[in-house]
Amino acid sequence: MIMFEALKSFGLLDKVDTVNKRGRGTINRTYIVNENGNRYALQLIDFNVFPNVEKVIKNIDLVTHHLKVVKNDYDAYIIYGKEKSQHVLVNESYWRCYKLRDNEEIYNYFENEKMYYEIGKILGKFHRLTADFDATKLEMTIPNFHSTFEHYQKYLEANEQCKSDKYLYTWNEYKFIVDREKDLKIISNLRDNGIVPLRVTHNNVRKANIIFEKDTYRALHLIGFDAIMPGTILRDFGEMARYAFNSTKEAEKNLESVHFRIDLFREGLRGYLNEVKDIITKTELKYLVDAIRIMALEYGIRHLTDYLLDGKNFNPIYDTDSWDICKNQFKLVQDIENNYDTLQSVVRKVAFEVIGITDL
Repeated sequence: MIMFEALKSFGLLDKVDTVNKRGRGTINRTYIVNENGNRYALQLIDFNVFPNVEKVIKNIDLVTHHLKVVKNDYDAYIIYGKEKSQHVLVNESYWRCYKLRDNEEIYNYFENEKMYYEIGKILGKFHRLTADFDATKLEMTIPNFHSTFEHYQKYLEANEQCKSDKYLYTWNEYKFIVDREKDLKIISNLRDNGIVPLRVTHNNVRKANIIFEKDTYRALHLIGFDAIMPGTILRDFGEMARYAFNSTKEAEKNLESVHFRIDLFREGLRGYLNEVKDIITKTELKYLVDAIRIMALEYGIRHLTDYLLDGKNFNPIYDTDSWDICKNQFKLVQDIENNYDTLQSVVRKVAFEVIGITDL
């Protein structure tokens, strides 16, 4: 089994007791390995996502060095392979491994509301610690990854080329997207025109990429650096928020239960701003809510495209999985739009409480 070969490459495989998967994993897949009383987080990079894995590893090494050596503020217990690399190649698959200390855990679910504060805080800490890193040194490992409009163009192409009836019975979703076409370039225009700064972005903040402290539920380490690229914190925060503050799982079919949790957003935002209060700009603050809405819209577009392409990108669990996720995300977009003024008020209030800004 490839996983066991990977463990051998890290010098770990003696007696594996259990292996448990964490999350669904598109960019990477996380497994908790119990071995001889020790616990490890083993991660597989999905090389199908990245055209050039070597560039991915270059980005990871640069940012890890910055956090561990320059900032001396990254304490995840990285297990290095035989070549003194944090990545090992096994049968054309790249793996990495972290040892989990006795008080550390990677959770499948949010156990309590504090964890929502912590997910915002750990992303904010990452942005704060990398604020003085030259993001132009990083590679764009997924072409056009940061362009919502490019994802829209790919959707239109897939819709045009679809040879089944899927393009007919997804017409409601088509109209939903087209009605919001004018919004698709909001974030990219801010970045391209230099209105918001270029920063290091993680792009994959998930429970499976956060190591928590067991007793306190404090987020200790952000891991899973595969999608690190130059970008804007608007996309990074928006992606984290649309994932974390959804009232349901992404594939929930009962759309009546899908809501954007304003109470959880408030907590996550507070955690985030406590970390980035010295680096975030007023423009970035003003567009945080739009960023969440646009990232949910983009995620829905990408899944709808994948549905039309018969699941080439997201490894759907069942036939309509990607379509269900699309509808879920579009319902989230709608809920954010319906509560837009309230959410902007939350941003203003928390920004005042944490940073002291009064003129947003």
